[in-house]
Amino acid sequence: MVIPDNTPLPANGWLVSGVYSLFLAGELQYVGQSTNILSRVGVHYHLGKIKFDTFSFERCAPEQLNDLEKKRIIELLPPLNCRNKKPRHIPYKRGKARVRW
Repeated sequence: MVIPDNTPLPANGWLVSGVYSLFLAGELQYVGQSTNILSRVGVHYHLGKIKFDTFSFERCAPEQLNDLEKKRIIELLPPLNCRNKKPRHIPYKRGKARVRW
Protein backbone atom coordinates (compact mmCIF):
# COMPACT_ATOMS: atom_id res chain seq x y z
CA MET A 1 0.00 0.00 0.00
CA VAL A 2 1.46 3.34 -1.00
CA ILE A 3 0.26 6.42 0.89
CA PRO A 4 0.25 9.61 -1.24
CA ASP A 5 1.40 12.80 0.49
CA ASN A 6 -2.09 14.35 0.38
CA THR A 7 -3.94 11.41 1.98
CA PRO A 8 -5.61 12.33 5.29
CA LEU A 9 -4.64 9.90 8.03
CA PRO A 10 -7.14 8.32 10.42
CA ALA A 11 -7.25 9.64 13.99
CA ASN A 12 -6.01 6.31 15.39
CA GLY A 13 -2.75 6.70 13.45
CA TRP A 14 -3.20 3.40 11.64
CA LEU A 15 -2.18 1.41 14.67
CA VAL A 16 -1.39 -1.75 12.72
CA SER A 17 1.50 -4.16 12.82
CA GLY A 18 3.37 -5.12 9.70
CA VAL A 19 6.48 -4.89 7.59
CA TYR A 20 7.17 -1.59 5.83
CA SER A 21 9.42 -0.57 2.95
CA LEU A 22 10.97 2.86 2.46
CA PHE A 23 11.60 4.13 -1.09
CA LEU A 24 13.52 7.05 -2.58
CA ALA A 25 12.69 7.99 -6.17
CA GLY A 26 11.05 4.60 -6.64
CA GLU A 27 14.07 2.62 -5.41
CA LEU A 28 13.79 0.45 -2.30
CA GLN A 29 16.06 1.72 0.50
CA TYR A 30 15.06 -0.12 3.68
CA VAL A 31 12.71 -2.79 5.06
CA GLY A 32 11.59 -2.74 8.70
CA GLN A 33 8.86 -3.92 11.02
CA SER A 34 6.63 -2.32 13.62
CA THR A 35 3.50 -2.81 15.67
CA ASN A 36 2.66 0.82 14.84
CA ILE A 37 3.78 1.41 11.27
CA LEU A 38 2.86 5.07 10.94
CA SER A 39 4.65 6.00 14.14
CA ARG A 40 7.78 4.07 13.16
CA VAL A 41 7.92 5.58 9.67
CA GLY A 42 7.50 9.01 11.30
CA VAL A 43 10.52 8.33 13.49
CA HIS A 44 12.59 7.46 10.41
CA TYR A 45 11.42 10.66 8.73
CA HIS A 46 12.23 12.93 11.68
CA LEU A 47 15.61 11.35 12.42
CA GLY A 48 16.58 11.78 8.78
CA LYS A 49 19.07 8.90 8.77
CA ILE A 50 17.22 7.14 5.96
CA LYS A 51 16.20 9.34 3.05
CA PHE A 52 12.83 8.35 1.57
CA ASP A 53 9.87 9.92 -0.16
CA THR A 54 7.38 7.02 -0.20
CA PHE A 55 6.62 4.01 1.93
CA SER A 56 4.52 0.90 1.59
CA PHE A 57 3.54 -1.75 4.09
CA GLU A 58 2.19 -5.24 4.42
CA ARG A 59 0.00 -6.02 7.41
CA CYS A 60 0.68 -9.07 9.56
CA ALA A 61 0.11 -10.28 13.10
CA PRO A 62 2.75 -9.21 15.66
CA GLU A 63 3.93 -12.80 16.08
CA GLN A 64 4.70 -12.97 12.34
CA LEU A 65 6.77 -9.77 12.14
CA ASN A 66 10.23 -11.32 12.43
CA ASP A 67 9.58 -14.03 9.85
CA LEU A 68 7.97 -11.69 7.31
CA GLU A 69 10.65 -9.01 7.69
CA LYS A 70 13.41 -11.58 7.24
CA LYS A 71 11.67 -12.99 4.17
CA ARG A 72 11.32 -9.54 2.56
CA ILE A 73 14.95 -8.61 3.28
CA ILE A 74 16.20 -11.84 1.71
CA GLU A 75 13.90 -11.40 -1.33
CA LEU A 76 14.45 -7.68 -1.94
CA LEU A 77 18.00 -7.04 -0.64
CA PRO A 78 17.42 -3.43 0.44
CA PRO A 79 20.73 -1.56 0.47
CA LEU A 80 20.35 0.05 3.92
CA ASN A 81 19.54 -3.06 5.94
CA CYS A 82 22.53 -4.11 8.05
CA ARG A 83 22.28 -7.73 6.98
CA ASN A 84 23.32 -6.73 3.47
CA LYS A 85 26.59 -5.10 4.46
CA LYS A 86 29.79 -6.88 3.51
CA PRO A 87 31.72 -8.22 6.50
CA ARG A 88 34.87 -6.40 7.50
CA HIS A 89 37.85 -7.87 9.33
CA ILE A 90 38.82 -6.34 12.66
CA PRO A 91 42.08 -7.62 14.16
CA TYR A 92 42.33 -8.79 17.74
CA LYS A 93 45.21 -7.50 19.87
CA ARG A 94 47.27 -10.66 19.32
CA GLY A 95 47.03 -10.53 15.53
CA LYS A 96 43.97 -12.76 15.24
CA ALA A 97 41.24 -11.49 12.97
CA ARG A 98 37.51 -11.58 13.59
CA VAL A 99 34.62 -10.73 11.32
CA ARG A 100 32.17 -7.97 12.20
CA TRP A 101 28.93 -7.45 10.30
